[in-house]
Amino acid sequence: MDVPSASRDAKPAVALAMALVAAVSGVGAFALGRLVRAPFAAPRAASPAAPPPAPLAAVPESAALRAALDACDDALASVERWPRPARRLARLLAARAALPEAVRRAPPLALPLDLAAPLARLAGEGAAAESLVEEAVALDPEPLRVGLRRAAGDRVALRRAAAASFDAEWPVATVQLLAALLEEVGERDAAVRLLDRAIDRFPQEVALRCSAAELRLDGDPDGHPRARELLAGALALRPTAQRALFLELHLLLTADAPSSAIPLLQAAERRLPEVADVALALGFALLRGRYFQEARGRFERALELDPQRALAAAAIGSSFIEEEETYQAIGALQRALLLGDEPYAHDELARAYWESGNRERGDAVLDAAIERHGDDPLLRDHHAASLAARGRHAEAIAGLREAFRRAPFVAEVVNDLAWELATSGEPALRRPGEALRLAERACAIEPESAWYRNTLGVACYRVGDFARALEVLEQAVELPRGGGPLDHLFLAMARAQLGDREGALREFAEADAVVERRDGEYRRLRAEAAALLGLELPEEPPSEAGERSPPRERRDE
Repeated sequence: MDVPSASRDAKPAVALAMALVAAVSGVGAFALGRLVRAPFAAPRAASPAAPPPAPLAAVPESAALRAALDACDDALASVERWPRPARRLARLLAARAALPEAVRRAPPLALPLDLAAPLARLAGEGAAAESLVEEAVALDPEPLRVGLRRAAGDRVALRRAAAASFDAEWPVATVQLLAALLEEVGERDAAVRLLDRAIDRFPQEVALRCSAAELRLDGDPDGHPRARELLAGALALRPTAQRALFLELHLLLTADAPSSAIPLLQAAERRLPEVADVALALGFALLRGRYFQEARGRFERALELDPQRALAAAAIGSSFIEEEETYQAIGALQRALLLGDEPYAHDELARAYWESGNRERGDAVLDAAIERHGDDPLLRDHHAASLAARGRHAEAIAGLREAFRRAPFVAEVVNDLAWELATSGEPALRRPGEALRLAERACAIEPESAWYRNTLGVACYRVGDFARALEVLEQAVELPRGGGPLDHLFLAMARAQLGDREGALREFAEADAVVERRDGEYRRLRAEAAALLGLELPEEPPSEAGERSPPRERRDE
């Protein structure tokens, strides 16, 4: 099978950034965020072979500090952006140990510690956070920043500091610290305003532009145009800024199909053939492009380069699932879990068991995994769907709400909560109005997803807006991977409500024609449509798949 080839003149920085961007694209966004997984511990000591630090007198302090801040900012490019604080903290600690030569030539730099401490608190690692703060104070005893560190978690004090900063000329490092602390206590808007004001005062600072853009990308999609503007300015100032490239490519991938990932990552692989992360990222891009054998080859290469990389072993299992080789998938995923307690491996192992017909074993895998990895939003999301399949709908909704709390801008999580609130097997638990708002949000994040568009159409139907439901569901059918059985079932019901019985019967027949698995959920919704149409259905044997199909059968991947 031909795989798209990369242009020879692709810039190395762009290719490397694309490797990092894999953390937010395609199959398993959270899984890809585990590309570089370091233990939650202090960083390794510097290699004895490293060149000694240059005398501070050899470099002007302002130039050295700027170089160090830029180097730290580039190190942040590899930090996972989605809500898993412990992983993100581990990456920051690793970055602190591996900052480029520019940092060694600069005055002591506390910024990586200042950014890591809030993440440690979010991860529930209070002792680690305090240790990081004390280390930052020792490196950087500037009184204002010491006071801000001591005020961490105090929303009122931080808001006062933000107000005071508008009338003072605070340095860049102080602004970045305060913005991080504001974000930690949920004051995202205040952090955005602070950074915007700082950008006006320091228009040449790439790091400030990147931080402001990242806040907007993590927030409401309405902020994306401003994020695009900020990133364009950052790249105009420094075309090779990895963090700016990473964020810009994430923005592009959010809006468009990530087909450009394969050639860019191939370019990165040619230049960095010994880097396991690049091989792994390219493997995931190929997997999403359905180049299964080629993807497996890259995953195996990543394992050769890093034999302990559990995620690479798990990804091999994913490729076998996609080829319907479920028993090989189970073996690969069990081997992955021997290498490390990887949430993605548990998630995929459950899927492999479901696909092999062993529904109970798959459910048990998720039940055990959620006890150890309850902070992983996608794992929690899929566990909730498993609960719904077992008829435990109230628990499922509670789990989906917790996943949404942890990842309110991850489209799959938003969509799955909307779906359950619109279609729960316990009608008393349905909340159609809330489902509609959430479905609109999911479609705003990923407007080209046929499944999310389907959920929006279903939510419109549940609130009684049958004309809009018909329009939205017809749009879903036209999108790539659209036209599934649930599209046609709800099209049948919408047409029936609008008086088009002939069209409704046609859609009902089409749903039965395209369905591959008549699981419990399909049968329940089909019975609802049949009752509305006045059709008598023959009795069918109980579904082996339970109440609902495996969670990710509905994903638009």
